[in-house]
Amino acid sequence: EGIFNKTINGVCLRDWSVKSTDGFPRFNGADNRPIYQNYRYTYVKDGKTTPIPNSYVLENTSKGYGYSANITVNMTPVEGLSLMAAYTHTASKELTGMPGSNASSVLNYMATVNGPNDPGLHNSQYVTPDRVVASVTHNDKS
Repeated sequence: EGIFNKTINGVCLRDWSVKSTDGFPRFNGADNRPIYQNYRYTYVKDGKTTPIPNSYVLENTSKGYGYSANITVNMTPVEGLSLMAAYTHTASKELTGMPGSNASSVLNYMATVNGPNDPGLHNSQYVTPDRVVASVTHNDKS
């Protein structure tokens, strides 16, 4: 059997005080991550440049999906003995599993290469990808 689900109105968190990384210089390396220099929007007041404080916004997203596939085998090799074995494979891709107790901790604990506002789809941290279950039952009719 199998199940597929698609995210329709998932929750995504953004910090509007952080600039887009599109124009940032990048490190040379495997993931080509941006170099965060002057990454916050700023304002000038009384001749002093000040970074804008964190501006957290919850948004909806349709990015993300998941699936689960299961195969189960039942067998009765002799009367009174039942065998069962099952394997389940599960996968889930999401932007964020919201791994924190508030907006600041979610953005701080979210692993991302391109910054907190562009996490990209990644494996959910709340999934057991592979599961095997087996049972042996003996019915004594004496």
